[in-house]
Amino acid sequence: FAFVPRTAATFEEFWEFSIPDHKVRTLFVLVGRVLEPSLHLDKPSLNFGTLLLGRRITKSVQLANSEHIPFSFTLETASREAAQEAGIDVKPLSGTVEPGTTVALAVSFCAREERAYNATLSFRVRTKADPLTLNVKGEGHTLHPALYMRS
Repeated sequence: FAFVPRTAATFEEFWEFSIPDHKVRTLFVLVGRVLEPSLHLDKPSLNFGTLLLGRRITKSVQLANSEHIPFSFTLETASREAAQEAGIDVKPLSGTVEPGTTVALAVSFCAREERAYNATLSFRVRTKADPLTLNVKGEGHTLHPALYMRS
């Protein structure tokens, strides 16, 4: 049998083992403690600073798996939509982190307006109660040239 918990806690379950032909019947209890999987982003946030409008810059964040089994991840839909509105692109949007390895997430930012941008990206990891979050900031600006003539 398989047990896939939804929360990190201690679980108890009573089971009955029986062999009807031999009239054997015994009760037993299975007890297990579930811990959150050890997956994390190597940075809590990315700050792209001030960029000229239309200029794209990419930075990398590592998603690390310290467990002995693989875990799948995906960028939540609401985060994906908020990121697109803020000029932020993430690749890959989903995947699997193998045991004891990391996956590089490429986060790109391109300001479309002269203003500050701020978005929180939430990555859902299978069997992890809360998503992993990454705060992304940046600011768009443009040059405002002016020519003055004195007569």
